[in-house]
Amino acid sequence: MLLNDQQGAIADFTQALQFNNANIGAYYNRGCAHHQKGSRVAALDDFNQVLQRDPDDIRTYVSRGLLHQEMGKMEEAIADLRQAAKSLNQQGATTDSQQVLRVIEEIRSRTVVFG
Repeated sequence: MLLNDQQGAIADFTQALQFNNANIGAYYNRGCAHHQKGSRVAALDDFNQVLQRDPDDIRTYVSRGLLHQEMGKMEEAIADLRQAAKSLNQQGATTDSQQVLRVIEEIRSRTVVFG
């Protein structure tokens, strides 16, 4: 999709948002492009925009959860991934839900708790 031209994709999605700032797909895809470019904060901002407009967007919870994990925000990562797993389970996508729950367990197993 973005094929190594993240900057061009970001410009295209930004332009699309100028025409329609409710375009969830443009926010999500721009967030993915920012993430691929290494702009984590910008990606997080775009994923937050998606969830403000559609609080049930499972793919964004997964993407934002994984982004939080990369940023070292483990509690936020687990919360987002739990929401995704819950929604997937409610939709009957139990295999996908189980995959997300395995990611949560991996995060927990790698997280050192200091007390």
